[in-house]
Amino acid sequence: MDSYKKVYRYFELISIGTSALVTKAITDWVQGLKVQQIVVLSLTFALVYLLNELFIWIFKNIFNNFPHLRRYFLGEEFVEGVWIEFLTDNGNVTSIGIVLIKADKEGNGLKLSGANYSANSTGDWIFNYTFSSKNELTRFQFPVLDFAYVNSFYIRVNGRQSIEGVAQLTFSSIQGTPSRYHASFNLAEDDPRTVGGLEGWKIQDKNDLKELEKDSINSSNLYKILDKYIQLKQSNQRHN
Repeated sequence: MDSYKKVYRYFELISIGTSALVTKAITDWVQGLKVQQIVVLSLTFALVYLLNELFIWIFKNIFNNFPHLRRYFLGEEFVEGVWIEFLTDNGNVTSIGIVLIKADKEGNGLKLSGANYSANSTGDWIFNYTFSSKNELTRFQFPVLDFAYVNSFYIRVNGRQSIEGVAQLTFSSIQGTPSRYHASFNLAEDDPRTVGGLEGWKIQDKNDLKELEKDSINSSNLYKILDKYIQLKQSNQRHN
């Protein structure tokens, strides 16, 4: 089962068990008051349902609002964060993406979104498209994350504003939570071939994360960050 969905399932079971125990305690007390059996039965059904919904709502809010809690339960399978993704060809970076991976608030696993850029002939950055995963179409069985996505182009391509595809990320780490992934994708509607050669690095610099949070997808500060990581990528290739 999907790693994130598994955690939700555990808490759903805990919620059901807790609501049953609380309901029994209340109905036992009500029965001691010599209340009619039909009232006790009606109260039991109502309480089990309402308490279960309440406990699940409480859990979802706590789980969604406290990433450290998710990190604790998921351990080395915690892959949330901001990632920078490189597409290379013969060792040269041809495009770069900013990818946000976070927990879906409805308990449907993970949600991915971001933007893609490439450099033109003069070395200036060009914003190509935004992308996002499709709801309920992600599957995470560590270390592999499969998902369907939609690209929304900044400028129409072949008369189209958007296109769909599927992708797979495989996470890796030397120690602790993953800090790298390798990826492949294909635009299922137009080309069945799989495109590989993508590598993602988790952004851990707090200053970079702050800049990315406040800047738009087309800002000069963002482009400086892209240049920084391109240089780090190139330096890493030279040393390897």
